[in-house]
Amino acid sequence: MFDTIYHEARRRFLEIFSLGSSIKLIPASVETISGLGPAIAVGQNLLNRNPLSTLATASGLHPFLRLLYSHFGNQYCPQCGTELSILTEDEIMDILLKKARESPVTVVAPLLHNVQGSHKTLLQLLTDEFGNRVIVDSFPWTPGTLNAQTPHTIEIEIASLSGDLRATQARDAVKKAFALGSTAIIIRSPEKEEILSRAPVCVNCGYWFHPVEPKHFHTACPHCQGEGCTSCLNTGLHPQAAAVKWKGLRLPELLALSVDETHTLFEDNEFPDTSHRLHTEIVTRLQALRTVGLGYITLDRSSPTVSRGEAQRIRLAVALTSRLEDMLHILDEPTIGQHPYDVQRLVPAFRELSGPVIFVEHDRMAAAHADYAIDLGPGAGIQGGKIVFAGSLEELWGADTPTGQYFSFRERVALPRHRTKPTKFLTIRKACLRNLRDIDVPIPLSRLTVVTGISGSGKSTFIDVLEPSLRKKNPQGCEKVEGPPLTPVVVDQSPIGRNPRSNPATYTKLSDIIRELYSRATKLSPSHFSFNRPEGRCPLCKGMGAVEVKMRYLPSTWITCERCEGNRFSEEVLSRKVDFGDKSLTIADFYKLTIDEARPLLTHKALSATQRTQAKRILEALRDVGLGYLSLGQPSPTLSGGEAQRVKLAKYLGSKSLSRKLLILDEPSTGLHPKDISGLLVVLDRLVRAGGTVVVIEHNTDIMRAADWIIDLGPGAGPKGGELLFAGPPDDLLSEERSLTARALQTELEPTTPSAHPPPDISRDIIITEASAHNLKSVTVTIPKNVFTVITGVSGSGKSSLITDVLEAEARRRFLESLSMYERQSVKEGPEAPVKSVKGLGVAVSVRAGPREFNRRATVGSDTEILHHLTVLLSVLGERTCMECGSSMNRTTTWKCPQCGAAAPIEKSSAFLFSNWFSACPTCQGVGTIQKPNPQKLIVNPDNPICRGAMYSPGFFPKGFLCKPFNSGYYMVQALAERYDFDPQSTPWNQMSEKAQHAFLFGDPEPLTVTFVNRKGQSSVRKHRFPGFFGWIRDWDVGGTYTEAVVCPHCKGGRLRPEFLAVTLQGHTIHELTEMPLTALAELMNTITEPASRTVRSSLDTCTRRLTFLVQVGLGYLHLNRVSASLSAGEAERVTLAGVLGSKLTSLTVLLDEPSRGLHPSEVNALVGALKELRDEGNTVIVVEHDPVIIRKADHIIDIGPGAGVEGGHIVAEGSVSDIARAETVTGKWLRGECTIHPGKRRSPRNWMHIRGARQHNLKNIDVHIPLG
Repeated sequence: MFDTIYHEARRRFLEIFSLGSSIKLIPASVETISGLGPAIAVGQNLLNRNPLSTLATASGLHPFLRLLYSHFGNQYCPQCGTELSILTEDEIMDILLKKARESPVTVVAPLLHNVQGSHKTLLQLLTDEFGNRVIVDSFPWTPGTLNAQTPHTIEIEIASLSGDLRATQARDAVKKAFALGSTAIIIRSPEKEEILSRAPVCVNCGYWFHPVEPKHFHTACPHCQGEGCTSCLNTGLHPQAAAVKWKGLRLPELLALSVDETHTLFEDNEFPDTSHRLHTEIVTRLQALRTVGLGYITLDRSSPTVSRGEAQRIRLAVALTSRLEDMLHILDEPTIGQHPYDVQRLVPAFRELSGPVIFVEHDRMAAAHADYAIDLGPGAGIQGGKIVFAGSLEELWGADTPTGQYFSFRERVALPRHRTKPTKFLTIRKACLRNLRDIDVPIPLSRLTVVTGISGSGKSTFIDVLEPSLRKKNPQGCEKVEGPPLTPVVVDQSPIGRNPRSNPATYTKLSDIIRELYSRATKLSPSHFSFNRPEGRCPLCKGMGAVEVKMRYLPSTWITCERCEGNRFSEEVLSRKVDFGDKSLTIADFYKLTIDEARPLLTHKALSATQRTQAKRILEALRDVGLGYLSLGQPSPTLSGGEAQRVKLAKYLGSKSLSRKLLILDEPSTGLHPKDISGLLVVLDRLVRAGGTVVVIEHNTDIMRAADWIIDLGPGAGPKGGELLFAGPPDDLLSEERSLTARALQTELEPTTPSAHPPPDISRDIIITEASAHNLKSVTVTIPKNVFTVITGVSGSGKSSLITDVLEAEARRRFLESLSMYERQSVKEGPEAPVKSVKGLGVAVSVRAGPREFNRRATVGSDTEILHHLTVLLSVLGERTCMECGSSMNRTTTWKCPQCGAAAPIEKSSAFLFSNWFSACPTCQGVGTIQKPNPQKLIVNPDNPICRGAMYSPGFFPKGFLCKPFNSGYYMVQALAERYDFDPQSTPWNQMSEKAQHAFLFGDPEPLTVTFVNRKGQSSVRKHRFPGFFGWIRDWDVGGTYTEAVVCPHCKGGRLRPEFLAVTLQGHTIHELTEMPLTALAELMNTITEPASRTVRSSLDTCTRRLTFLVQVGLGYLHLNRVSASLSAGEAERVTLAGVLGSKLTSLTVLLDEPSRGLHPSEVNALVGALKELRDEGNTVIVVEHDPVIIRKADHIIDIGPGAGVEGGHIVAEGSVSDIARAETVTGKWLRGECTIHPGKRRSPRNWMHIRGARQHNLKNIDVHIPLG
């Protein structure tokens, strides 16, 4: 599922977006996959350990809540708590009129509020202007002197208004108040006064408010760094954000609510029309969280505290809110952590996902909701890997496979023999942590106890009381603990290691024995056989086996290390083998063995008796917990939660007495098939019979039935849970009426049968409603899916606006929304498209020729993947010449020379890639050329001094660096000039000595004494060797600004080491093949005899098909080694189209903008054929085009016009070619032949441009004359 289907979908999709990159993901180990579309996966290992991550951030709710509070929240003064109310001048006048007509009022303009000073000058001016209308500290002002040490308030009475006033009088009063510089007016009456403000200032205390932005709601308080203080009102938020409330709640108070409570708050309140989109987004995400059974969790719940199942369902909720259609959804056991009651509500939600859904599942009830089933087996590990059944669910229930037998109850999980009734207990008194309601919980000693209840009922919370109380020997979250002092051991599902170097062998210490075995047998030290030590690990990947690749728009991915090919060790270590009977294995081979395969081999004579016994005990314990199929070297991060838990559990199986231990397991049935549950129950039984007290949180009904004691919590989730519904033997639980667990056990006795489901409602059109980008006039249009649509119209009519600024922009936003918050954190999403709605839109790929960064390794061959398929052909079908005698070598399991007996390994296809570090020429690093200095490109005016125009300097470098003070290069040139007696400001280049010129260009071996001066005038004297101009630019002038590319003298341009150039295909090395014109290469491919291997045949077919397309669209003159950045726009677009064709992805929306540009008319039909091939593979093809041939070949046409610019932006016609031809539009007239082009009179040239000896790329030293004017 994940290593094949999802990996291949991800690889194909990413390579469409990373065309031009030299790094390619390794294809999945599969011959062919057809019908594969873009995919998103919801795996198990989704725990986020970042304490700052919460349910609100992980589900994508937090950004929308920040917008809600910043745009629709109410600000309150942080000093006095007064609500900020900002009114317009008209609103203030309306209020004044209303108040004055009710009773006489006085309009007062406040100028100063509690400001210290005598204010002598101000009061003098105000008295001269307003006389006795000046009010100071609530009393009319009489000339005198104010106490300068006391705060004072100064106001002006503007007017007294009563009931018979006119509106103009009120407006005049308001304008006079604001003319004085006041930001508010006071309406004062005998009963009360009211302050009306038009500025963001507190009317009570004068506090000035600053604008609140969304970023303030995820910025920590600068005074306490988020810990909580008086400035942020103990919220930890930025003080400006802490002063905002919505519906009476600050943001932290809202986040403290559960999902259900928040959903109710948003459903029960009215919202302004301007917040409709925001309200919809928030409610949609809240509803998705409720749908997946997370309504009980608070929005501020920290991600590290959620269970593995809850984390998975958060990710599933994100997928449910995605507005992107036609995505393949891959889910890995989505019912983990779900009570049977919750499963019945969760699984139907899968049908709400907009696209196909494939889920891995062992739960019978969940499987019964599927439309189709694929059963793999028959066993695990090397005994599995085959499809034993594929068909409908009804057929699966009757199939003779382990799954069919257990799902139909023809086979039942075997329960261990009955254990005696418990008599001794450990009792937790008054447990009250979180939602627990002062419950007393008895736990029998030396028995198996299962804690049950629906998600959120308090199971994990109860464990959070039990475990720390025993560990700290002090009640935690309860009143007291009665019983013996047991030692708690938590066997959880957290990874056994977070580093890919960690694996089951290292965790169980089995690797120590393996290293000792190999050390004794090969005479190397044990450290050589550890990929954690530098002595033996691969120096390139540091023992990881893979190298991290940073993706531009998406999260990093890992590709297999090219040097060790995933084996982790150095060449020296991999060359040593140890004999195990009839097989010889390297250390890497041994780590690839499964636990079952390794058991008989670790009885090797090189080990001591103690080591053999220890190895046997470790391996048998792992086998007993059902992990015999696991390879010893499987990286820990790739283990499922259940596998990691069982690896931890294995080390307790050998213990003779566990009477002092209390083992706590969280859902140990995770990842187990019903057939494997019996083995788990045997393991749990062994632990109990060894004296251990085992407490298990579990939803599996078979494990419930095997328990000695059940603790059932409920009846609901969150605040509705936390009660002890039952504590006792499983048989007695069935009579508990409030228990959903009892109901599940009763239902479980009835065989579950698959139910039929109506066919999904699949949208067949992309519907754009009211698009208004640029000159589009609220365009509403329907584009049918899975057809070839052309959008046409005069230039400037709005075609590209519809495609690029609406469809492409919206598709990109929606794709990013479907990713997790971790994947989106470094991606700039951009604004929403200017459109009311877009329905039916899938993943869009824009085939356009954008600017490319120059990358010598990004070529036509890598972009189209033809190069990668050529390497497969070379590896399997190639012939090799003996490097010793020149004879043709014979291929068996190795290359063997029949003349001199020389042998050589048969290299994998990756060895023929120029980007492979191991096989690339060490001199040119696989480029084929090296950069040779060309002083003539630097010194363009030898009559001038170095710093007066002698050098070609397109930017700051080199002139600014070498000739301006305060740059290190300047002082080094000054020291060089002093040694060789020249002045860089006045000595012309051609008057400098030959030694001086050579030293400036290529460096001086003798260190200079250089005085460096910084901008503060401080100087320092240091010895420094002058590297020379070409020494400075040696590593970065790949574009040839000052250098010339010359053929590498070591590989003669072949780019690879000699041993890899000794292999040829049809007589040509890989370098020669990539230098051939595509027409010649296509002809050569046709001469190859069809290989027997289907994989190789597929590579040959792919090469032939893509080469044929490139030749047909007029690119036969290119070669695979042509750098992508050097292609013209039309060439690049067609090469990109070949890459999209090669991806073989379906369900894409492919967008092209005038792909016919640069094409000769004879090549247009080949382009149309490629577009129709994309359509026939199940994609929607939308093309902006003017070419009449392409327009006539379209399935559907949309004509935009009628004119350009403001006269365009309307849909003037749409339909088939015949529909458009009948329309009275410019396009229709052209299709009918009513419009033609009349060439003007030929003009005589005024002059000529002459180009002589042009030979770039495929130009053959031609002379060209171009008329001017």
